Amino acid sequence: MITGGEAIHAWITNWMTLGLVAIIFMSSDALAFKPHGPQLDGEVSRLEPGLTLVLKDGRSLALAGVWPLRRLHEGGDAVEDALAIMAENRLGALSSISFSMSATEADRYDRLKAHIQDEEGRWLSLTLLEEGLAYAFPVGESPENAITLHAAEDKARALNKGLWAHPPLTVQTAQAVIASAGTFAVIKGPVANATKVAGTVYLNFDDDWRQDFTTRLLWPLRRQYPKDERTAEWWQGRVIEVRGVLESFNGPMITPLHPAQIRLISNPQGSTPSP
Repeated sequence: MITGGEAIHAWITNWMTLGLVAIIFMSSDALAFKPHGPQLDGEVSRLEPGLTLVLKDGRSLALAGVWPLRRLHEGGDAVEDALAIMAENRLGALSSISFSMSATEADRYDRLKAHIQDEEGRWLSLTLLEEGLAYAFPVGESPENAITLHAAEDKARALNKGLWAHPPLTVQTAQAVIASAGTFAVIKGPVANATKVAGTVYLNFDDDWRQDFTTRLLWPLRRQYPKDERTAEWWQGRVIEVRGVLESFNGPMITPLHPAQIRLISNPQGSTPSP
């Protein structure tokens, strides 16, 4: 996993030295979040689409650190719809919650991102990830919380739980992207060619850039990386896993808005990142 800055390099080092097996089979008690701020309490009024909890005081809370599955009326397939219902059922019976804010500003839907605990103290983001009922999406999270989120997802992936048992929803290869534009996808592959055009770095995953899968790195994203990682040359040959909403622009494309959407799988020589 890569993000910018010295703190993120420390994150990579710590994660890699933990060992993949140990991470995958960590217990739920070990996968604990560090709240960004004080713990607050709330009474739930209702659940709205997108796993949004509306409190009796009028605030709307969206689960931080995860990307929810979609319902059929939003374009998901039958299995995704069933899994989305399961995720909704996890939240639909809640009456009292505690939560800590992940962001201080509301999103465009007037929702506040929050890490929410049920009455038994379980972090709902972790519960959904461990059961394969959501994707990890640690945008805006601390490095420690991002590690925990991905560890919970990796645990479900290793056990083929939930969405990870349904090929159309799992990690796709860059050479065989099947998801359509407007769909959230996780795509993995080697960067066959990296080039910079008018201030934007394009990571192409095949020789034909007009049709292949591409990851577009805009300057607001690249400036969050250390200086040497902002160049096209740095990305050449690296195997990465990128997640986000697919666009259609000379083939399928993802334009990450945050470094947490990209995980570094291996260096050009084929080895995993070393401490």
